[in-house]
Order: sequence, then structure tokens, then C-alpha cells
Amino acid sequence: MTVQARDAGGVRAPAERPAALLKPSTLALRLGVSYLLLTIGLFAFGPFDWPLVSFAPIFFYLAVLIAMLCTGHQMGLARTPLHAPMRLTGAIFIFGSVAAVVLLLPSSITYTGRWPWQVLEALADQREAYGKLGEQLAETQGGRGLIIAARTLSAPFTFAVLPLGVIYWRNLTLTQRALLALTVLSSVIFSILRGTTRELADLVLIGGSAFLVTTYREADDPALLARRIRTFAFRMAFLVSGVLAALLARTIARAGDVVTASSGCIGESGVCVNFDQFPYSLLPGGANGFLATVTGYFSQGYYGLALALEQPFVWTKGIGHSPAIQSLYLTVTGDPFLSQDSYTNRLITQGWSGEYNWSSLATWLASDLSFWLVPGAMLLIGYYWARSWADATVGRDDRAAVFFCAMTMMVFYFPANNQMMNTLDNYAALVGWGLAWGITRRNAGQMAG
Repeated sequence: MTVQARDAGGVRAPAERPAALLKPSTLALRLGVSYLLLTIGLFAFGPFDWPLVSFAPIFFYLAVLIAMLCTGHQMGLARTPLHAPMRLTGAIFIFGSVAAVVLLLPSSITYTGRWPWQVLEALADQREAYGKLGEQLAETQGGRGLIIAARTLSAPFTFAVLPLGVIYWRNLTLTQRALLALTVLSSVIFSILRGTTRELADLVLIGGSAFLVTTYREADDPALLARRIRTFAFRMAFLVSGVLAALLARTIARAGDVVTASSGCIGESGVCVNFDQFPYSLLPGGANGFLATVTGYFSQGYYGLALALEQPFVWTKGIGHSPAIQSLYLTVTGDPFLSQDSYTNRLITQGWSGEYNWSSLATWLASDLSFWLVPGAMLLIGYYWARSWADATVGRDDRAAVFFCAMTMMVFYFPANNQMMNTLDNYAALVGWGLAWGITRRNAGQMAG
């Protein structure tokens, strides 16, 4: 396959590169921490009146979590990257892209009640599309087993299409580029049919992570790397602006999903904005509306975390960290009570819905680990995020590159939820590529030894 050309010998081996580029970069960590600090800043200084008695516990806890993420990341970068080319890149790319396109048909009708060619109809009324999504989920409850199984089994392959396509873009044939475009278009269509913006955000995060990998791989000297990073920053700013514009448009269209256009409140939680305070009183209404929407999306999870910190720990025996695992447990055992002990479900009594409101990755993990052990989990996340980044860039391991994209999604969704374990298909992609990379890394290490 043409897509294999570079990993089969068309790319320099790591030892041929300048010494300055043989060391793993902290670029991914700096970008991730900067983003997290920005979201915390929105939570602290944004226009919402969060009804908390004290902000000290939540800010202290967030500082500990970010410190552990950074510590784990530095520990991961200290390990020696390994070079382990992936031999089935082309086959994985083709199978994943075909699966993504084929699964769009049953996924669309099952989850949205519409076929893909009805996308313009859904785009014309995003509020109706989002409402229809809820209706379909209720109507097909218990009857989506086959499509869920198909999406889960194919998820590691479909998830890999975009990162591999970005990394090997210059080597793709016209047919392979068409398959990549169809895969991306399938996600965009599914997003419109659902009336949600998550799929667009996923595309930006996965594509951006992969572009960051190829930026570092292809730079032959520090000066070229600096220029390529500037190009990366410009492109990401453009893509993020587009997603934010879509986010605002769909929020206004839905008029009540996250931040309602009329009241400036987050759903029915009673948490609302206060535009009378400085400096928001000086801003025009349009700017305030945009700021409220962005703040509601990117920081509301910290409020859920703050509420959960006040709750006692009740162990959920390994199912509380993921709504998909909770649903699977209910299907297999018929027991509806264990999942009710999770922090996100118990917050319903405080007016914070676990289904419609966000509560941060830490809250989901705490249901199984307790808040005392979540910092340890953040240490491991930082560690494997760094090791996959080092192997993907310096070691040129495509398995590590795909896994790095998944870990980046986990970090950047930290303010909201446990995105990579939220659904069975994302969970399968995370575990599948983590195992593929980990086993290959172990075997490569044994051969090197």
C-alpha cells in the first residue's frame, strides 16, 4: 500500500535526525495544561454564579490533579522511546474507512430516525434533530445490540483512519484520500443528524493530535519545527473557531440544551449567568451570549466536581467510571441499583443531572477509585500520554500515534466527562490501541535487550 511507504523505509530512522529532535518534546503537555488552565479560568472568572459555599476545595483539588498529570508526563518522557514500525497501516486504514462509511447507514436510522441523505432536513432544524435523537434512544432501548456490537468491534479501525490519514497524507493515493474524506464526512453528517457538536470536536482533537505528531516527525531541524508549529497553531485556531461557531449556532437553535438563549442558565439546574457584574455589564449582548455558551460548555464540569467532592464515597465496583459500562452491567445483570451509587447519578438529588450536565473526568473516575486515588490515575494518564507521544514522534510508532490521539482526547475532555470511556466504541478504541502499542513496545524492548 502507498500509505505504508514511509513506515517501510521512506522516512529517516530516528538516529539520522539532528540531536535536538531526538529528545521527546514537552509540547503536548504545554498545550494540554494551557487549555486546562484556560477552562479553570473560565470557571473562576466567567459570568456564571456558581452556588458554592467555598471555592477553595475545588481549586486545591484541581491543582493537585494537574500537578500529578505533569509529574506523570515528565516520568513518561524520561523513558527511552522505542522504534517499532507498524506493518498493517494500509489495511487498517482501508478497513476502518470502509467500516465508517458502511456503518453510517444503520447508525443514522437507529440513533436519529433519519437516513444520511436527509442531512439537510436535520440541519434546517437542529432543535428538532436533537429532540428526535432523544426519542430514538428511548424507542430503541434494548434493541440496539447489533449496531452497538458492530460499532464497538470496528471502533479501533475507524478511530485510526483520521490519525493515519493525517500522518501519511502526502503518501495517500487519490482513492485513499477519497476514503479519508468520506470518513470525515460520515462523522459530520452523523453530527448534524444528531444535532450535537461532539463529533466535530472529536475530529478537531484527533486530527490536531495527529498533525502535531507528523509536525514533529517531519521536521529536520529546530528552525523548521518552529515554523511548522506556527502553521499548526494557525490551522488549529481556524478549526477551533469553526467548531465554536457551530457550537454557538446549535446551542441557540436548540434553545435549552446547555445554556438557554432566553435565561442564560445551564439546563434546569438553576445555575445562571450574572451579566450585571463587571466587566460583563460593559459587553454587548451578543458577546455575552457567546461567552456564556463557551463558559457553560468548557467549565460546567468543575461545578459538578465541586458538588461531588462534598459527597461520601460509595464504591461502584468498577462500573461507575463509564455510562457505557453501567448500561452493559444493567443489561447483563438486570441490577439497576449499583450504578445509582455513582457520584454523577447521586448529584441528581442536588439538581445536577448526570445525563444532561457534566461533572469532569475526575468525578467519573472517583466513583470507582474515590477522590483520594484519582490523583494516582492522573499520574498514570500523564505517564502514558507522554510515553505514547515520545514513541509516536521520536520512535515513529503508528500504534503509539493513534493511542496518543485517544489519550489527548481524554485530557482535553477532562473538564467535561470521561469521553474515551463514555461509549463502548470509544472504550474499544482506547483499550485496543493501548494494548496494541503496549504489547509491541514490550516485544521491541525485549528484542533491543
